[in-house]
Amino acid sequence: MLDIILLGFALAATPGPDFLLMTRNTLSQGKRFGFMTLFGNRCSLLIHISFALLGLSIILQHSVILFTAIRLLGACYLIYLGIKKIVHLMRGQKSAHENAAFTITKMQAFRMGFLSNFLNPKVSLFFLSIFPQFAIRWDIVACRHEMYP
Repeated sequence: MLDIILLGFALAATPGPDFLLMTRNTLSQGKRFGFMTLFGNRCSLLIHISFALLGLSIILQHSVILFTAIRLLGACYLIYLGIKKIVHLMRGQKSAHENAAFTITKMQAFRMGFLSNFLNPKVSLFFLSIFPQFAIRWDIVACRHEMYP
């Protein structure tokens, strides 16, 4: 169990699109919005872990079409966020009223964090490759129980 916890801390410290999104939301909107982005990200992570534990990630691993579709959706979402930021920067600092229009709500921060992680198929494949090493093989446990009642 300690191995899984240490692995989780190592993954959380690894920079990637999720980390950059959380950093951006924290620096531009404040600490609470950064935490909401993190919360959305972790909720999505729980879904990925559930998929891996239930064996649903195997479907993603073996279906090239589904893997490509999810990867394209994730790329489209990141492109959308990038274009939105570029448009905001091109408009410049015109007035306080226009700048207020570019703030996000806490729910939008949550959704950004959730979608950024959920639409990343590499996360599912990562957990699919990692969890079997930590899983208890129930057939071995049952065999030991039968041998040593």
